[in-house]
Amino acid sequence: MIGVAVTHAGRVVGARLRRVILVSALGACALVALVAPGSAIASALGPWLPSPPADLSAAGPNASHPHVAVAADGATTITWLSNNIVQAATRAAGARTFSPAVALSAPGQDASDPQVAVAADGATTITWVRNNVVQAATRAAGAPFFFIAVDLSAAGGTITAPQVAVAADGATTITWSRNNIVQAATRTAGATTFSTAVDISAPAASLPAPQVAAAADGARTITWVRNNIVQAATSPAGATTFSIAVDISAPGGSLAAPQVAVAADGATTITWLRDNIVQAATRVAGATTFGREVAVSAADQIATDPHVAVAADGATSITWVRDTYNSFNIQVATRAAGATTFNAPENLSGIGLENAYAPQVAVAADGATAITWQRTNNANFIVQTATRAAGAATFSATVDLSAVGQDASSPQVAVAADGATTITWVRNNIVQAATATPPPSRLTVAKAGSGSGTVTSSPAGIDCGTVCSAEFTNLKRVTLTAAAANGSTFTDWIGVCSGSAATCTVTMNEARWAIATFTATAPTPTPSPTPSPTPSPTPTPKAAKPAVTWPSSSKGKRALTALITPIPGVTYTLTARSGRTTKNGTCKNVTIKQGKNRLARRACTVKLRKGKWLVSITPKRQGIAGVVNSKTYTIKN
Repeated sequence: MIGVAVTHAGRVVGARLRRVILVSALGACALVALVAPGSAIASALGPWLPSPPADLSAAGPNASHPHVAVAADGATTITWLSNNIVQAATRAAGARTFSPAVALSAPGQDASDPQVAVAADGATTITWVRNNVVQAATRAAGAPFFFIAVDLSAAGGTITAPQVAVAADGATTITWSRNNIVQAATRTAGATTFSTAVDISAPAASLPAPQVAAAADGARTITWVRNNIVQAATSPAGATTFSIAVDISAPGGSLAAPQVAVAADGATTITWLRDNIVQAATRVAGATTFGREVAVSAADQIATDPHVAVAADGATSITWVRDTYNSFNIQVATRAAGATTFNAPENLSGIGLENAYAPQVAVAADGATAITWQRTNNANFIVQTATRAAGAATFSATVDLSAVGQDASSPQVAVAADGATTITWVRNNIVQAATATPPPSRLTVAKAGSGSGTVTSSPAGIDCGTVCSAEFTNLKRVTLTAAAANGSTFTDWIGVCSGSAATCTVTMNEARWAIATFTATAPTPTPSPTPSPTPSPTPTPKAAKPAVTWPSSSKGKRALTALITPIPGVTYTLTARSGRTTKNGTCKNVTIKQGKNRLARRACTVKLRKGKWLVSITPKRQGIAGVVNSKTYTIKN
């Protein structure tokens, strides 16, 4: 049986086969497309590198509080405290190593709680507390250094850990609590300075650190707990002031640890703890109010430390620590894009006596999700991770990132637009980091039809012509352009591309293929120089050599079936010759299934007896035979 799954009259023929092999009419551009039924849409992450993980901070000084952020082009910045001075290191886009650490806060007073955020263009802002004043330093897009830190909050009072968020347009908001009042300062898109700090909440007896998230359009949402009620306020794009705070949770119970995340369309989800149960509420895109709170974790188990991340399409993942009364384990629940409820929690760190803590979650543009945490091996704390590829339903097995022998703690995670995932942590008072990147995907093109032409790609890689296959990084958008040669026209695409437009854009998150069809055009007839010229009839071009998928072997077969990629206006006959014996085959239209596509084919079958046979497919256009495609088989029984 040949390696093609064919559908005909509602039946699936060859359902056991897992590969679809298509061969173009031009041998130089053979096309092989592999289909793995039930596989994830995107590739899994590659190995975590470097191995062992890279040291970012110097040995000796006490390093702590790492935090990581990634720009749209993959440039990654990690910040931390070293002997109470804020430091940072950056890995440029495409680089494999981080720069040497640079100090951002001034000596003389202790700094604490650094946080980093990166705009789409790479502009990076780091904020921290020094001498009870919130400060921030910014590195402009493309700049090699950070500007001198500026004060954002007034001097004096009690300051909680600041949080920072950057919108796609570069608008940056930093929020904190001062004397139990939530405050914020904003630098609008294109501005060089922050606004004066504004009060967001009313005073409260006790108010923990607020959290902030920014939407793609520049709107920012800040959330906090006040008097055991989760509250939130929002600032529209371009503004520096916030709306009046609104209650998100119902009154009653003990509430803590709010976290907020925003989808690309502005849908906003806030999660928190109420009486040791993870809850969440969502404001859908375009709405002005949040929906009712829902329970995410089980009611019969204690939960702590929730953290939330949202994919571009709105799929939302919340992770937390679950207390089973015997151990602490990491769980996650996901709400699919467009859904209104979260699925049942999934255990990530395993059920056992090895306690796990401090989960963090990050999501790539295509929905690939990474969660990291620290877990004891009964001797030391080890940083671990589990990842879920885009389109997958479950997470991978747990992977150990930090080495044994010393405690590792405070893991943080960020995911780049192409899915590259960076996790940082502290081990033996040294900040370390490791990165895993999805492997590249191969794009293969071929040409078919009676004409000729070329197919090129942008970015460069394919020039078919001669180079008909290339690998591209995950989620890279590749534009294919078909250009017909003189005497030919471009007809259409088959495969991942479709339609008759000469250009086609493909997003690379798996191996993909496309066929460009070119059709020869008839030459313009030369009029006869007679007094009464008679127009020459338009010649009928010979049909091109057909694109045929031949059976790979005749072993154990008497009936051979060839699959033809048909061209409109061309008929096909199959003949087999052995000595003086000739047998004619029968042909019928069939459909093959390629992923979500159904492709029309012509299947021709001939029954043979023992001997050596030359099997040929002859195309005809208007009764004129074209170029024959043949193959020899030997029938042994």
